[in-house]
Formats: sequence, structure tokens, C-alpha cells
Amino acid sequence: MMDATMESSPSPAWSPGADDNNSDIHRSQSGEFGVSSPSGITGIGKFQVQLAPATADKKKQKPVVPIMAGFDEEPEDDDNQGKRKRKLEVLEGALHADKKTRSAKLELAKSLIEKIPTEKEQLFAYDMDWDTIQQHNILEVKMRPWVSKKIVEYLGEEEKSLIDFILLKISAKMPPPELLGYIQPVLDEEADSFLVKLWRMLIFEMLSATAAVPK
Repeated sequence: MMDATMESSPSPAWSPGADDNNSDIHRSQSGEFGVSSPSGITGIGKFQVQLAPATADKKKQKPVVPIMAGFDEEPEDDDNQGKRKRKLEVLEGALHADKKTRSAKLELAKSLIEKIPTEKEQLFAYDMDWDTIQQHNILEVKMRPWVSKKIVEYLGEEEKSLIDFILLKISAKMPPPELLGYIQPVLDEEADSFLVKLWRMLIFEMLSATAAVPK
């Protein structure tokens, strides 16, 4: 005689309410039942209730655009138009003045260059205003960058000791022919051309420092 024992756990009863007529009971793959109820009642035991959130259809309200939008702006008055016109006139005047200034500076530079001798003997004999050269620090501000650039062009690198030596000798008012004897062994055949250009540049900067530069 076979004696079978069955154990069961008591489960509280659950019954649908008045609002659960649309409840949906479903069974999962694991054998458990689930109940979806719009009333929000929670199941007990193997019955589980999944509450489906209530969503209300809300229509998006489009912004109301005035019928006269874009047509009700006040037209620009004569005063604003006058101000804008005056600003344009001032700008055009500034551009014209700047163009005239550049043109005047160019003409001044040409006139100064014409005063500089082209022959080497006359160039090296030019009466130098050493006070102006020292007062405006022309050797450091103007000549050092120029000499550095030329030395790099001739030697392929910046020889600071050579640059310092040249500027030192110029500041000591060494005559160009004597200075040429120092730089000849270094720059070789380029030495004469280099010194001529250097002296012309020095005279030009000296004359520019005392000339009435247009503003």
C-alpha cells in the first residue's frame, strides 16, 4: 500500500475587485502566474500582480503665433539711420587716413634712401650722427636683428660672438674700412657687400629717427 504525503503552504485567497474586470492572468515559463490589474491590487502567493501605469494622452499644445508676427516691428527712424550713416563715414575716413599715412611713410622712406650715397667711398665717409644713434638705441633695437639675420644667411647659423663683436666695434665708432679688415677672414668675399649694406641700413635708421614720421 503506497502512502503519499503532499505538503502545501496555505495561500490567502485573492478575488478580483469591482475594478478588476479587465484583469489579465498570465503564466510565465517557470509556472508562476501573473496578474495584471488596472486597480493596483497586489497578488499573494504564486499570483503576482504587475501594475500597468496609467498614461493619459496629453496633446501637445502648439504655441500660438500672433497673426501679425513680423509685421508689428517699428520701422527704423531717421535718427538711427543718421547714426549708422555717420559711423560708416567715420570708418571710411579712418581707412582713407590710414591709407594716406602708409603712402606718406613710403614716400618718406624713399626720400631718405635717396640721401644715402651708393658709392662705397662716399658711404663710408658719411657724416654719422652718433648722438642720435645712441639716444635712440639704434644699434640694439634696429641693427642687432638685421645683423643677426644676415650672419645666418652667410654662415648658416647665428654666431652670437661675431654679432656682438661687430656691434661693439660700431658703437666704438670704428671706421668701416678698419671694421672690414676684422670681418674679412670670417665672411670672405661676402664681407665687402655685407658692410656696405650694414652701413646703408645704419644711416637710414639714423635719418628715420630724426625725420618727421607721418602719424
